[in-house]
Amino acid sequence: VISVECMTKDFPQMLALAKEVFLSPAFDAEALEIQKANAANAYEHRYDNPASVLNALEEYANYKPNPRLWNATAEEFRKVKREDLVKLAKGRFQSGNIIFAISGDFSKDSMVTELKKYFETWPSNAKNTTVVPPMTHKNKPGIYLVDKDITQANISILAPFVKRPHADYYPTAVASFILGGGSFSSRLMTRVRSDNGLAYSIHSHAGNDYRDTSYVYIRLQTKVESAPLALKLIQEEIDKLAKEGPTDEELAHATKTLIESLPSLFDSPENSTILFARDQMLGKKDSPYIDYVNEINAVTKEQVKAMIAKYFDASKMTTSIVGPKDKLKDIGNFTLVPIDSLDFRK
Repeated sequence: VISVECMTKDFPQMLALAKEVFLSPAFDAEALEIQKANAANAYEHRYDNPASVLNALEEYANYKPNPRLWNATAEEFRKVKREDLVKLAKGRFQSGNIIFAISGDFSKDSMVTELKKYFETWPSNAKNTTVVPPMTHKNKPGIYLVDKDITQANISILAPFVKRPHADYYPTAVASFILGGGSFSSRLMTRVRSDNGLAYSIHSHAGNDYRDTSYVYIRLQTKVESAPLALKLIQEEIDKLAKEGPTDEELAHATKTLIESLPSLFDSPENSTILFARDQMLGKKDSPYIDYVNEINAVTKEQVKAMIAKYFDASKMTTSIVGPKDKLKDIGNFTLVPIDSLDFRK
């Protein structure tokens, strides 16, 4: 994605520059060396932050090895040459596979005519043969732990969800909001933070992915000593919501908040343009946001119960934890994952 903001009078010049960048990138040698050094440094320090370790552990615990999960090593970054980038860029941008979105002060008809002329001179016969392998899940529920000497346990609880479009997405989005996505109004925030003071932040989310099967998840940080109790309280709230369902007030608040948050996606011409471009790329139909309002409004209490029971089922979830193993013995049986196993390539 390349995003540009300019004055209307400068747009023709910007178009010419954009074409040069896309079709004949310079790949400045000095800038390349800086980027290589930054990438190598980031790789070497990738596990300094517990949150980064947790992200890698989530991938290890939930996905089968896949090239899309590989990280280039520091040595591999340093070996990149300018000619490698030139080869990679050749034929990458063609008139048939570009989505060009624009908003601003201009005549629509004149702009369409100008853009048609602009793309007539772009290459269109090259084929992109890149095959993107699908992500596949391990489906091995359990507790996975990376031993790290820290005072706050970093925890995530995940389970496979759906690939959109899917009928379960909307009711699960509402269910997750009630469970843990609704900030201070959510059940998990109330029980784990407000009532017991075990975490500064805890939240749940229902993944929204049109390319792969996504996940539902719950994430939190808590004192290492508090981890067993926090996990117990989380499970109790899941079980209670799955059994009893939400109150009328919870359901009304969830649907109202989710719908009222929709306009924030269009808070600027730039954000609106990028949003619609991505929708086009993903093949969404013309009225996804009208559908969103209608579908969210239609969610029932029984659907919330069913989605919590279906997707937040403990027997299907993996729990990933970063923290000191000697102080986490009370969390139950766990698989200890060496930190150097997180870079899994096969």
